[in-house]
Amino acid sequence: MTIQYSDGRTTEAIILNGDLTTMRVAVKGSNDAVTLLRTGNSWTVDGAEPVEISFAWQQLSASKQVTEEDCICSKQLAAALIRHLLSEDESEVVAEEWPVWNTSQQAFAMAASTASIN
Repeated sequence: MTIQYSDGRTTEAIILNGDLTTMRVAVKGSNDAVTLLRTGNSWTVDGAEPVEISFAWQQLSASKQVTEEDCICSKQLAAALIRHLLSEDESEVVAEEWPVWNTSQQAFAMAASTASIN
């Protein structure tokens, strides 16, 4: 998580424990844990200095908007998946090649001979 203080400085922190109103965090570069207290919609450090907090997942979700095109597969793959869904043979290969996503969200083909469906 990132903590932004009222004077503009920011620091990274890791949540040690917490709930909806209190969090104990380990702040990067500090030997002591810090308590963040929530009052209404505001957070303060040890009940005094107001801060804004943000989480890594908030920054990631804002970075890429999913479009309809991202969710559309080829007609061949759709037909193969539907055939497999309706088939009673669970060992049937879905398609000759089908897309697999790596961690950078780039598609590459995986040969059906190396794939298995469980």
